[in-house]
Amino acid sequence: IMLVGYILGFISLIGFYFTDILSLKVFFTILFGLSVPGFFMLSLSMAVGHFKDNTGTVSSTIFTFGYLGIVFYQFLSGYISEIYSPDLLFVIITASSLVLVGIVILLNIGFRGKSFKEPK
Repeated sequence: IMLVGYILGFISLIGFYFTDILSLKVFFTILFGLSVPGFFMLSLSMAVGHFKDNTGTVSSTIFTFGYLGIVFYQFLSGYISEIYSPDLLFVIITASSLVLVGIVILLNIGFRGKSFKEPK
């Protein structure tokens, strides 16, 4: 499910970047927005399921980094759009999305057939 969410987000970013029709840009933005919460919540549930004794610490750490990402993204996106160009911002987001798809694929291959039991 995480891989499908990342691929959906990546396709929507590519579609947003290469279209000039405003209604399609809005559609791809909505599609990207719908794909983000899915893999965020799934990764949270997987992490909490893996560390059952430290659920508070795990969930607060994940939410803290999520909120920090929101804060820093607002600053960096404004800075990159103002200093360089808005097109560069979408190239950076698309490249980072592609890197995340690669990481999820590698993690999927690496953990295939292994259980997520907590070490003793």
